[in-house]
Parts: sequence; structure tokens; C-alpha cells
Amino acid sequence: MRWLRDFDDPVVRLLVATRLAGDGGASPSRAGEADLATLRSAVAISPLVTRATASQHLDGSWGDSDHRERRILTTFWMDKAFADLGLNWLPQWERAVEFLAVRGQWKGTFSVDGARSGVLSCYVGMAGSLYLAGDRRDLAEPQIRWIEQYQDVRRHGELQRSPAAHPFYDCLETRHGGCMTSTTCAIGLIKTGMALRSWVSGDSADPVAAELVQAIRESFLERNLFQTSDGSILPLGERVSHAADWLEPTFPLDWRTDLIEVIDFVNHTGPADVRMQAALDELAARQLDDHTWPLRRVFRPMHLPALERRSRRCGSPYVTLRAVAAVT
Repeated sequence: MRWLRDFDDPVVRLLVATRLAGDGGASPSRAGEADLATLRSAVAISPLVTRATASQHLDGSWGDSDHRERRILTTFWMDKAFADLGLNWLPQWERAVEFLAVRGQWKGTFSVDGARSGVLSCYVGMAGSLYLAGDRRDLAEPQIRWIEQYQDVRRHGELQRSPAAHPFYDCLETRHGGCMTSTTCAIGLIKTGMALRSWVSGDSADPVAAELVQAIRESFLERNLFQTSDGSILPLGERVSHAADWLEPTFPLDWRTDLIEVIDFVNHTGPADVRMQAALDELAARQLDDHTWPLRRVFRPMHLPALERRSRRCGSPYVTLRAVAAVT
């Protein structure tokens, strides 16, 4: 914590002030409001923000294509990276959200291509979390309702939620990793679970969402958060031969997940459980001697300047902050 608070980069210090404060930084004390305003001013003119926003189009999107629909994913990843960096208060973030609300949706639900075929549970979950990061509950609610209607949770072939999920459409019922009705993709579970967690922690009483959160949590606990039934590593978004790759600390996160995100979800949706221990041991094994965590896997959206390089020996402020927030 001392290392993070004393970091030179104002973006890191702002993340510490808003993500690791006693109440998450949502309502800083009066004594801290001036410091927070000063940090935000410094962040707004930082090289990271000025370089990233210089390539934003007037309509709020990012991307080189002349076709707006092809800029949906580029804009989504940039805006999500901004949210991960705690920059969801910037006007550029809000402009991008408005672009996605118009172009990146099918009947109010986020779509990677603006059509029905682009509605996928992992992206719907990430979109819900993105909108909630900026307190856009009006845009998040259609994502939550879609998740409540279509997200399946199965263990040993048995449905774990009530009422039962409805089929969305045939190809997602049967394809590998489809996440809805016939299959349960664990990536879809963690992404929708994170959105539901943020939703129920807000000011909306939603028993359906709360029940689904617990069903998703139990699904991960049954796997010890990251293992198959035989004790091997669950290959989330990875080839079986490289199944352990998803466990590596990542920043920012892409459509896949990492061990920190799964621990974060389970740890903040219920009491401590002995089935978490193997995952906590895995996370501790990746900690360096100076008590920081390194950046072992990188996802960098187009138009986002490089934050730092991958390293096995140097601590990453972003990964370390994520890990501390996940376990506390």
C-alpha cells in the first residue's frame, strides 16, 4: 500500500484513492476531496490520457474504419480500459458510452456488431460492468435483464437457478462455450457475475440477480475457482496444453478472465470458504519477494498507449492494486 500511494504516476495514485479507500472511494471525506480534485486534474493532462483521447472521433468512437459498426469493439475496449484505469469520470469516457449505446446494441442489449448475432453473454456482462462503472444504470439495466433471462448455470448437467433460463437462439444453445441453456461457459459466468454483483450492490433490490450471483459463485467454488473435477486447471479461453495461461495476472483484462478477477468475484459475494484456498495459494505463488505482483499477460486495446512491459521480476502497480483489492 505504501508503494502504491507513493507512486509517481497520478493515474496509479488516483486508482489507489478511489479503489482502495475504506469505502471504495465513492464518497471521499471533505479533507480528501481537494486531493482527489488535484489528482483528477493531473490525470486529465497526463500523457496517457492526452495520447489516448487524441485519436477519439467526434462521435465518441475509436477506430480507423470508415464503418461505424466496425468501430464498436475498438471503442468498447478503449472505454473498458478507461474504466479499469479509473477514468470513467472523463467526458471522453461518457462520449464513448453514448456511441456504444447507439451503435453497439441490439434492442438495448450490447452487441459486438450491432446485430443479434453479436449478443454474447461475456460481452453483455462486460458491458453491464462498464456502464455501472460510470453509474449509467439506465444503460446497464437492459444488460442485467438479458443476463437474468438467458444466463444458464449448470453443475454436473443440473440447472442451478430458478426460474430456468430461456434459450436465446439456436447457435448459442449448442455451440461450444455458448453460455446459454445447453452449455455453461465459465468465462460467461464470471463476466455476467461481475455485472450482477455491481448491480445488486447498488440501490436496486433484485432478488433474481442476487440468486443468480450465488449460483455463479457456487459454480466457481465447486471448481476451487480454477480446477476441473480431476484437479487439473480449467482451460478458460486457452488451449488445454496452455491451460495455466489464464491464471497469469493481467492488465487491462480482455474478453477472457484471470485468477485475480475470479478471486475478486467470489471473495466479495459471500463469506470466506475453504474451497478458495487453492486459488489464494496460486495467487500468493505469483507474488514477488517485495510483496508486489508482476504483469505476466498483456492486453492493450488499439489507441491505448503502452502502460508497462510484461515482467517476471518487476512489480506492476496496476496488477498489485487489483490483487490487493481482490483479497481485501
